[in-house]
Amino acid sequence: MYSRDYICKQARRTVTVWSPLLLYLALSVIFLWRPVFTSAVFLPAGLLGHISPYRAIIHSGSLPLWNPLRYDGIGQFYPWRLFAAQTLKSGYIPLWNPYQFCGTPFLANSQSAPLYPPNLMFLLVNPARAFAYSVIFHLTLCGWFTYLLLRILRVSIISAFLGGVIYAFSAWQVGWLQLPSFLDTSCWIPLLLCLLYMMYREKKVNSVHTAAAGVTLGLMLLAGHLQIAFYGLLAASLWALSLVISRYVHRTRSSALALLIAYLLTGAAGFMFEAPQLLPALELSRLSHRVNSPSIAGYESYTGYALQPQEITSLILPNFFGNDHNPSNRYWGFYTKILSGTEIALRHNSMETALYVSIPALMLLIAGVIRGFQRPFNYRVLFFALLALLAMLMAIGSLVDALFYFGIPGFGESGSPARVLALWALSLACLAAFGLDMILERSPRILELAAISAIPLLILGIGIGFVSNALSTPLPGFETLHAPTLSSALSRSADDWYGFCIFYVITIALLLKSQKFKPIALSSAFVILTSIDLFRTGMPVNPDSPPEWVYPATPGIRFLQKNAKHNRIFPINRFWSLDSSPPVILPPNGATVFRLHDLQGYDSLFTGQYKSFSDKFARSNQQGIRDSSPAEVGNMVFFENPNVKFINETGARYAAALPPDSSRSSFVTLPPATQAVYDAPGDMTIYPLPAGSDRAVFLPDSGTQIGGIPKFMQDDATRVTLSIDTPVPGLLILKDQNYPGWKATINRHAARIMKPPLQQGRLFKSVHLSSGKQIIQFKFQPFSFLIGLYLSCAALCSTIISLIIQFMHHKYNETV
Repeated sequence: MYSRDYICKQARRTVTVWSPLLLYLALSVIFLWRPVFTSAVFLPAGLLGHISPYRAIIHSGSLPLWNPLRYDGIGQFYPWRLFAAQTLKSGYIPLWNPYQFCGTPFLANSQSAPLYPPNLMFLLVNPARAFAYSVIFHLTLCGWFTYLLLRILRVSIISAFLGGVIYAFSAWQVGWLQLPSFLDTSCWIPLLLCLLYMMYREKKVNSVHTAAAGVTLGLMLLAGHLQIAFYGLLAASLWALSLVISRYVHRTRSSALALLIAYLLTGAAGFMFEAPQLLPALELSRLSHRVNSPSIAGYESYTGYALQPQEITSLILPNFFGNDHNPSNRYWGFYTKILSGTEIALRHNSMETALYVSIPALMLLIAGVIRGFQRPFNYRVLFFALLALLAMLMAIGSLVDALFYFGIPGFGESGSPARVLALWALSLACLAAFGLDMILERSPRILELAAISAIPLLILGIGIGFVSNALSTPLPGFETLHAPTLSSALSRSADDWYGFCIFYVITIALLLKSQKFKPIALSSAFVILTSIDLFRTGMPVNPDSPPEWVYPATPGIRFLQKNAKHNRIFPINRFWSLDSSPPVILPPNGATVFRLHDLQGYDSLFTGQYKSFSDKFARSNQQGIRDSSPAEVGNMVFFENPNVKFINETGARYAAALPPDSSRSSFVTLPPATQAVYDAPGDMTIYPLPAGSDRAVFLPDSGTQIGGIPKFMQDDATRVTLSIDTPVPGLLILKDQNYPGWKATINRHAARIMKPPLQQGRLFKSVHLSSGKQIIQFKFQPFSFLIGLYLSCAALCSTIISLIIQFMHHKYNETV
């Protein structure tokens, strides 16, 4: 029988650990109350209203302002999640996407994340509604895992809860909510740090903690955003190194070595769990359009998009540079670039420059740093202060980035350096929690209070000084940005000034009178104050949408679905835009939603051979170069010219162009020399291609003979089955991109996949047939995925066995 004291202790421990989870869940539901309690979906589908043909249906005077990064939420992530859910429901693993790039690896694009377990919710509910549930789930974990990390670091309950609120609802985290791989990945970082610390505290290696850390690392990698996962690994590696050193200093060399081995096993297990997704991604990266060697010019281009000095102002005034939800204060933050010897200003993005963690949190973390660096040093404060410093140095594009750019293959192909602000937000959240705890222990002295009060004002003054310097010399591009004068910028952000003054004064008042409050009252006041500040600035950031705005099918789209069938479509596009509505028709990835086979594509990784193929259909740019990727985004592929003589290589029957009422169609569209078969104002114009061909064709060995016509029996994500009855032998060509892992059978007998003749497109695959009735199946079974699957199963089995051994050992000790 257990004693009453033991039962009470366990009950208190259960409440302490699990009740914050419910509170974070409640806060997340409040933050996303509209998608939870109304019919709205948490997707920026209103941005489709800027694009043809959807603008024909999405009529609204209050469409969200154009943001090319936020557009990825509806332009990439929704089609990917929908496709993965539909493919899994049909009984196949979504290894291949047949609807973009003439077919392209799907799972190998890590952000598609079909193997990430929480993404199963997209199978269980409508994918459009699942986005809100996924965000709520991960926001809850984000706060709770930060709370657990701080609790294991001996932070009080309410201070730890405050740290979780700050990290989960910081401006960086909120800014990227509609691109789910960011939150899905970053939420696991604090749990990984927590488990590494638990392994450090154990006198002997605990297989439960080691296994949990390995699984956590695997989930962080499977969540999809490899850049954020790299930053998580960086933080975990530095944390593990500091703990091994501490173990070496305070215990024995053998103890430190055992801990190091346990950490290495954790890392190995994590990568083995992720191997089914990692190995295909590495295979694709080796063959991708991004394969190049690091160079000085590449490094300058990579760091050019870094956080700018003037943007430190947003640490105090989050909307100083405008935003994407207030038309009267549109975002105008910029960075500069030298083009043709001239310095020009280009629009930055508010999602890349999100520094804000609230005024109360900022002042608390200042208190924590000041107090933590007093003797004796608080090494927890030291670590997270240095981690925040490292994150800031990387975010501004300092020489620290050069170590990674030139030292780690592929690092330079990741996104903006400022995305390391994920570690900045986590570090500041922990420092603020430490600061609140220190204030609860002892009220700040006069000098400490003076520093806490002065430093925010100093940061604001320095930031405005940088802004004044940046705006002092008008640059080309200021007109497009609508860059204000300094006085106009200061007046535009009146709401921020009011908010700053209110929260600044209340925080100082709480610190001045801290000794008069009970600890629970003071700490609760800071939690409430910080939550209000973060919610008032964060809730308007991400637009939701009516469900009928999510890829509405226009009459033109239904025409293509009916008539194109298994063949491809040729949307004629040329330009994208970072500043305003882009002049495009059916932009890439949307075809996946409607099961249309599109020549275009939009992905961070696609094959180099496809880039070479698509460049043949590009029109010359100002430099006389044919480049199918628009200048604004190199991850996108457009097809611009349907009148080239080798149009038959595409397997496309119809071209789609901007509607005739579009003011921009004349300089974008180069229509084919045929009569339109569908023409609707506000929708699109559809032309038959003059020399179009089917996606599957048969070429007799002798060109004078007539062969059979291939018929599609199956056309799914990872396999295509064709039947043909031909009186003569010949070559069956399937105009889907060939890629390592494709296998072919003819009447269930293995067949060799060959390259088609040059005039039919060497990019595709073909098999040689004899005469007669035959069934040909192409199946995608990449060896890299199979090896990864075996490694993942081995890691899972090893984890289960180690847990069983630990459990049996524990039971044996209890019995003895």
